[in-house]
Amino acid sequence: MWFQDSLRRSPCRKPVRAANRAAQARSYTEAVWAFLNKNFSAALFVALAKKPILALRGALSDILAPEGVEVMRKLNPDIQVVEVPRVRHAPTLDEPVSRAAIQGFLSDLP
Repeated sequence: MWFQDSLRRSPCRKPVRAANRAAQARSYTEAVWAFLNKNFSAALFVALAKKPILALRGALSDILAPEGVEVMRKLNPDIQVVEVPRVRHAPTLDEPVSRAAIQGFLSDLP
């Protein structure tokens, strides 16, 4: 057909193909990193499970979901979890809730 022939000769063809290859590479890389992150993070957490752990979770976090905290609690029932209100993923540690949690955690260490 005439339009297929014009597409073959189109100057836009190479950049479009390059963009498609880049998108495929990004999705593959993201999939690999997600797999590694999930599996190695879990392995590291299990290795730390015998140590005292304090987890400060931002209440508005879109990275560490409450379900993730429950998995952490199943792996280590002694984990101390404090949710910092009105904070996204990473508390800055200067919030009063964060400070109190850290001071309490450190004072309980042997």
